[in-house]
Amino acid sequence: MVASIDCETTTKIVPKSLSGYRESSQSSESSQNSVDAPRQYQFVDFRAAASPDRQKRMPPIVEKIITGLTTLSELPGGSTTKHRTLPTLLLYDNAGLELFDRITYLPEYYLTDCEIDVLRTHTQSIVAQIPDNSDVIELGCGSLRKTQILLDALNQQRSGVTYYAIDVMPQPLHDSMESLAPKFANVSFVALCGTYDEVLTHFKKSTRRKTVLWLGSSIGNFACDGAVQFIA
Repeated sequence: MVASIDCETTTKIVPKSLSGYRESSQSSESSQNSVDAPRQYQFVDFRAAASPDRQKRMPPIVEKIITGLTTLSELPGGSTTKHRTLPTLLLYDNAGLELFDRITYLPEYYLTDCEIDVLRTHTQSIVAQIPDNSDVIELGCGSLRKTQILLDALNQQRSGVTYYAIDVMPQPLHDSMESLAPKFANVSFVALCGTYDEVLTHFKKSTRRKTVLWLGSSIGNFACDGAVQFIA
């Protein structure tokens, strides 16, 4: 899914609304010895533990677990029962992300190869919808295996584009940024660590044009009503 959105106030690479969160910049090992070495990417930790008001906030994942284990479901005839669920987010720790990435290379998991073919075929029509000096926000970026097809085209054909990679675990985010950011000099990279709930509200104050990427089958992690509510 690719969607372009117009929103409301200006932002630099990291929006002002991110101030107060744990931010760091990373550069390649060869440039870390130089004081003036350019930053390859920025990293902002949105997880509740990194929040300035972390003592007042319950992490969204904890809220989802409590809701899933305590919510009553209505049955035909008006009776209710406990329908216990756990959020799929629990599967995506470091080991889970690595396992899923390996699965995408299996011949039985044909979806990824089909998506790559679609992206290669339609790269130009997608990039045509992304203007200069705009933001590209990817939900659940993973290893960026598919996204780099678009990043390569943006790097060659656009200027002033900032790519925001959102995912829930810091180390895989760092690994992806470290391998890709140095390859695309004309694209600015920002890694945002957290859930969609923790991260996306901080983009509401930006007037820059936004293109949201939601590639793959991530929508399948939502129940039907949850997917409709999230997209709306």
